[in-house]
Amino acid sequence: MSAESGIAARLAGRNFAGIDDLSNAELAYVLECASDVAAHRERYADVCRGRIMASLFFEPSTRTRLSFETAMLRLGGQVVSAMDIGATSLAKGETLADMARVVGGYADIMVMRHPWEG
Repeated sequence: MSAESGIAARLAGRNFAGIDDLSNAELAYVLECASDVAAHRERYADVCRGRIMASLFFEPSTRTRLSFETAMLRLGGQVVSAMDIGATSLAKGETLADMARVVGGYADIMVMRHPWEG
């Protein structure tokens, strides 16, 4: 098994709350992959076909939200979004962890920005 495939295997299925959740080698691998995608967009146009990303942005961050959503669409995937915390189950008292668990059942990947750390 090559070092790159070992890193890819370690990243698969992991949850990340921030950049500090990645080792230097993992971060370098992610940036290398991103560079390859940027250089060869046509090669990756369908890599996420049939996949759904849940975009949950509960604090203002238009550029970040749109960058994630655009990336998923360019990779051939689909996006479902929630942006207003008052229009979610959190407003009824559900915990963030419960909501993430339920939404995680609808989507293959979840991107969240929330004012609570972690």
